[in-house]
Amino acid sequence: MDEENNRNDYSNKKKKRSVAYPFKSVIYAVIGGLITSVLVLQFPGVSSAEGVYTGNTQQIIITPKDDITTVEAVAMKSMKSVVGITSTDTVEDLVSGQSGIQGVVGSGVIVNSKGYVLTNAHVVFYGNAKNINVMFENGDKKPAKILWSDSILDLAIVKVDGSGYPAADIGDSDKLNIGELAVAIGNPLGVGFERSVTSGIISGLNRTVWIDQYNKLENLIQTNAAINLGNSGGPLLNKRGEVIGINTFKLEATEGLGFAIPINIVKPRIDQVIKDGEKINIELKLVEKI
Repeated sequence: MDEENNRNDYSNKKKKRSVAYPFKSVIYAVIGGLITSVLVLQFPGVSSAEGVYTGNTQQIIITPKDDITTVEAVAMKSMKSVVGITSTDTVEDLVSGQSGIQGVVGSGVIVNSKGYVLTNAHVVFYGNAKNINVMFENGDKKPAKILWSDSILDLAIVKVDGSGYPAADIGDSDKLNIGELAVAIGNPLGVGFERSVTSGIISGLNRTVWIDQYNKLENLIQTNAAINLGNSGGPLLNKRGEVIGINTFKLEATEGLGFAIPINIVKPRIDQVIKDGEKINIELKLVEKI
């Protein structure tokens, strides 16, 4: 019931509205990721032994001193938890009738050490991606499967095999204050700029942005930390290095108008997917294609 209320509060599901298109300049959905007509990017590095993550998982406690800024400390703590994601799907050209492969490059954040990764739904074609690969900070690349996707919330959870991954700390997006530090980490313009760090403040809370003339997203976190193409699915972090939101889009032709989905919106679903993750046929139970 709580999850249903969250979903109802967050967005009016596919409800047609007789209103003008308020924000034609919104970069959203797969535009929020980096789209390529043919996926040609290659992940660097050689994968480690199957099921074993070889990166350093040492916990970093943020206690800034004179020789390190808070942003540096947040980046040091959180960098290994941020991943690159590429996905592909077969799409048909409505004009020519021919089909081809389309690829999306985005970001994600590890939310559980057993390989659960949170990202945007549009990064994985709203649950319809044919192939998904996750690239880790140590250079490993591993295939992933979709466990859950919600196109209304624009959130998805994918999983890679193995354990011991460096999971991020999860914060409380209900306790944010306007003006407090915000740090974004992701892959703007693709994996060539992986794990880029930008910082700013929380510029606004409970924002509503129209995606098109029929659909809107509500309760968004507004930040002036730079969010660009490919940042989609990456974390927005507070001064303690805790995930407080998932970066999802910016307003085109503007500076400092980025938006993130509050992490509290998806906390119950993360817990449910992890709890049910060992069960058979989880894809059939939890993937929502709307």
